Amino acid sequence: MADDPQTMHRIAGRLRRLAAGASPLRVAIAGHRWNQLDRIDGERLAALLPRLFALLDRAARRRGVLICGMAEGVDLIAATACPHQWRLAPVLALPPEAWRRHLAALHAPSVALFDRAMRDAHSEAPVVVSRDMPDFDAVAARILADADLLIAVWNGAPGLPGGTASVVDAADMAGIPVLVVPVPMIGRCRLIGENAP
Repeated sequence: MADDPQTMHRIAGRLRRLAAGASPLRVAIAGHRWNQLDRIDGERLAALLPRLFALLDRAARRRGVLICGMAEGVDLIAATACPHQWRLAPVLALPPEAWRRHLAALHAPSVALFDRAMRDAHSEAPVVVSRDMPDFDAVAARILADADLLIAVWNGAPGLPGGTASVVDAADMAGIPVLVVPVPMIGRCRLIGENAP
């Protein structure tokens, strides 16, 4: 299982290096959409993320900010699991109403999750990277711009530009540690990157 106690203890020890500084811990999330994430893994992820966020709270000892692209699947699961003591920093590929229509066309149940996350009192005003056509490379670049850590829910396979694999590669090249949550969620979480704590 992705969150076995031994793995989480080891990761917590490595994440303690993130405790430096008084500014909030900025955690980016990237991961698969529903076309590569089944319902069971979605449920497992919804149960795992609060434990990961609590682990980050204990390890970093500073308030968190979740930087999220708000796409259907992993992004919206994470946005709805964002702890109330954290801030949610949405990064949208389109203006909010256009993004709602985009979500409705792809996965209608995601619209309610999006609305709930955007209404939440701990959500910051969204950063919109494009006005007319979704630019997922720009979303990926923006979520990593200020990130201290990337949580990637990833099957390990190469993907499309702006997708999970390209975000993981960009984070690694930028020296941002990456906490990989495997999909399917039968493996162990692991930290990757030259500068992983």
